[in-house]
Amino acid sequence: MIEISQKGISLTEIFKQFKRKFYYFVIPSLIIFISIVIYVFNKSDEFKSEVVLISASSNGNLKLSGQLGGLAALAGVNLGSMNGSDKSLIAIETLKSKKFIVDFVRKHNIEPELKAAIGWDRKSNKLIFNKNVYDTEKNIWRNKEDGTSKKPSFDEIYELFESRYSISQDKTTGIVKLSFIHYSPHVAKKVVELVVNDINNLIREKDTEEYKASIGYLNEKTKIEKNEELAKLLYNLIEEQNKNLMLANIKSNYVFETIDPAVAADKKFGPKRFILVISSLISIIILNLMISVFLLLNNRNKS
Repeated sequence: MIEISQKGISLTEIFKQFKRKFYYFVIPSLIIFISIVIYVFNKSDEFKSEVVLISASSNGNLKLSGQLGGLAALAGVNLGSMNGSDKSLIAIETLKSKKFIVDFVRKHNIEPELKAAIGWDRKSNKLIFNKNVYDTEKNIWRNKEDGTSKKPSFDEIYELFESRYSISQDKTTGIVKLSFIHYSPHVAKKVVELVVNDINNLIREKDTEEYKASIGYLNEKTKIEKNEELAKLLYNLIEEQNKNLMLANIKSNYVFETIDPAVAADKKFGPKRFILVISSLISIIILNLMISVFLLLNNRNKS
């Protein structure tokens, strides 16, 4: 164990130690730094596409749903999620879920863009793929040494997508920002648009099924209900549920309305090469100084 002596270490001593071990410090540091620079400047540009959304729910719908809730309670009917509560909260959590992300990637067949893409040719507007991972001519995945396919698994798809994907909501305004980063600005834009479209359709389909089930249940109740007042309430509920069903079928932006649509960016989002190179250089210098101090302390303890 190294004990720190009471006598301090001056910068002069540190630099003398550095000078004595100059080649031991410089050569490895230079190799590391050059390797970092080569990696950073060979890394392909990435582009970010972002869409700004707001909940499509309106105050009118919330008020109507509150009235329906009272009528449903009298009729002994539970309308469940059809009470006009803000569906955007459910939609956001769904957007973050593993199941939605993996189902989305597989549905639109974008596994190659996630795992095999290594760059983008601006002139031809074509992605560059790692041929050792994916055969673009035959549209098949290469095999590993053990014979298994290099096609990404469930967890790998989620990790690859989630590392490029971001969704956040401003708690004050309710504004939602959804973004995706990729080598191709057009792929990034396409993914963002498809995600918004899919979540709107997914929530719509779920609500449509619930509306239909509710209408069917209410129709059965009307057949056996002998109380005229209660039967009238049931018919009112059926009428309102039919309205909800109609709106669900005709409203394209069912959960989210777009404020600022996604675009194919002209300027790259990353990598920030200059910052990466400078931060790497500073880290190497600090590491060398720490090693110099360590060697000084070690030499003092030995003496």
